[in-house]
Amino acid sequence: MDAYGRALLVDGGRYAYAASDYRDYFTGTASHNTLLIDGAGQKAYGARALAPMNAADYGSSGDWDYARGIFDAGYEGVPGQAIHTRTVIYVRDRFWVVADRVETDRPRTVQALWHYAPGCSVVQEDRSVTSTDAGKGNLRIIPVGGMRWQVEVVLGQERPVQGWYSRLYGEKVASPTAVYTAELPGTTTFTWLLVPARDEPAALSATVLSSRPERVELRVQTGPGESYRITVPMNAWRPTVRRDR
Repeated sequence: MDAYGRALLVDGGRYAYAASDYRDYFTGTASHNTLLIDGAGQKAYGARALAPMNAADYGSSGDWDYARGIFDAGYEGVPGQAIHTRTVIYVRDRFWVVADRVETDRPRTVQALWHYAPGCSVVQEDRSVTSTDAGKGNLRIIPVGGMRWQVEVVLGQERPVQGWYSRLYGEKVASPTAVYTAELPGTTTFTWLLVPARDEPAALSATVLSSRPERVELRVQTGPGESYRITVPMNAWRPTVRRDR
């Protein structure tokens, strides 16, 4: 994700081809902005798409864009069912909503990873994290709802490898990564609000109005007397975004 002329969220890059813990990190799930299940990353699957995306899984209107994806190939060394669905809605020039659903046949530990670009000064503020660089583009990440997240900002960690970025082959630099950890009792849906801004991003508030297997409804308060009511589809539904004054 880029905003205001600056990279804010990044994937790790490739780093090197020789086998090592760093090679595993840069080519694996842990260097991407997604979930680890029971500490494990996604299993390898097809190297290329065999068909185009379903037309119901992406779309745009005049005010928003959205996309949805499902990973159901399993996680390395993790027994049983663990399926991850993510829907992303961009309310243009305002904020992003991300909804994650983990379908599982047993309790799990989940880690949500948010990799900030190198050079971002990232701090934790209660359950949210935000970059704080004056005069530049910044990003606030806000978990929405009642999930009991434990939050840690990791920078240049070696065991296990986490918090690194590689812009060029053979080079790596430390980059701040927000690691959110929680226990799931079973199948669970959880949501996030991502707020970019120049200078300090607003600490917007959001409330989950309802959560069902097929969709999540939430209200995002953006200012005095102004809010958005958003329906996030987790299957074939299309999103709705309504601005209330």
